[in-house]
This record gives sequence, C-alpha cells and structure tokens, in this order.
Amino acid sequence: YNELYEQGLITGSLGYEFEHNRSFSFIEINGETDDVAAVLDRLESYIEQAKASGIDKEIFDRAKKVVYAQAVKSFDSSEEIGNIFLSNIIDGIDAFDIPGAIAAVDFEKAQLLMKKMFKREYCTVSVIKPRQAERE
Repeated sequence: YNELYEQGLITGSLGYEFEHNRSFSFIEINGETDDVAAVLDRLESYIEQAKASGIDKEIFDRAKKVVYAQAVKSFDSSEEIGNIFLSNIIDGIDAFDIPGAIAAVDFEKAQLLMKKMFKREYCTVSVIKPRQAERE
C-alpha cells in the first residue's frame, strides 16, 4: 500500500472483500487509480513474491486478528446481523460459528490456499469510469 500511495499510483486506500460459500468463493482487492495496468502489475508481482517466499507470520497473525475483530464487530449492527444470518442460513452455516472458524485458520493452510487461489487465470479486473457529460 505505502509504495503504491507514495508513487501516486493509488489515490486513497486499498480495500478488500471476500466471500465463500458452497457455490463460489472470491477475493476482491479494490481501490482508485488512474493507472490500472501499473497497479495490477504491482499487485500481481507482490502476490507472486508472497507465493514464492511465503506469508510473513507476523502479518498473517495481524490480518487474522483484524478479520476476527470485524466478524465479532458485525454482531453490533442489527442490519449486519440480518445480512449475516440470511446469507449463511442458505448454506447451512451457523453465523455464531464464524468467529471460531476464523480463529481456527492456521498459518500453514493459509499458505497453501494462497498458492491455490491466487492464480492469474482466476483474475478478473473491472474498471469503473465516471460518466462523461452528454454533449449537446
């Protein structure tokens, strides 16, 4: 993030989302840039480097804590609780099991999943451009 921001390749924060259910899974990385190709190239290089050298254990532990905290915090919002229960009940998942499932994710399995999931052939890029004013 810092490198992309300092070089002016991103205009704000990078975000992420992920979804996993019985039918599909995805990981999304999002942000704003004027140079999509350069950011995509940098992200792909970073991911390939992480796949080759492995995830830093300290970064993994910190990220796991963040995801766990977000899962627990989602129970503070009645709207979020409704979304969680509705999306998970269809897949037969008890929403109260989610924090425990996150806590159970181990470092070695995360390393294997990263190598399996982050492949160029699975990547899709969407670019949303502002609407141009209609010319009269």
